[in-house]
Amino acid sequence: MIYPTNDNILVKEVAKENKTESGLILSTDVETGSKPGMVVAVGPKADPKLLNNQVFLQWGKGMAVTDEGKQAILISAEHVMGIVG
Repeated sequence: MIYPTNDNILVKEVAKENKTESGLILSTDVETGSKPGMVVAVGPKADPKLLNNQVFLQWGKGMAVTDEGKQAILISAEHVMGIVG
C-alpha cells in the first residue's frame, strides 16, 4: 500500500460500465469529459472527507503509480474539482 504524504491523495480509476441497459457496447475511443476516481488513501494534511469517495480531478496533474498491482495516481488534493454525491 502506498501512503501519501502532506496534502497528497492516492486515487484509483473507477471502472466504467461500457454497456447500455439494452446491451449495446459503447466504444471507449469516443469517451468525452472527465472520469471519476476513488480516493483510497489521504495524506496527513489532506481533507479526510475525501477518503473512500469518488472525485473528479485533473488527472494530468498527478504521478502515475502502481499500488497493489493496480494503476493509480498520487496527486495533490488541490486538484480535486468535486466529490461525487
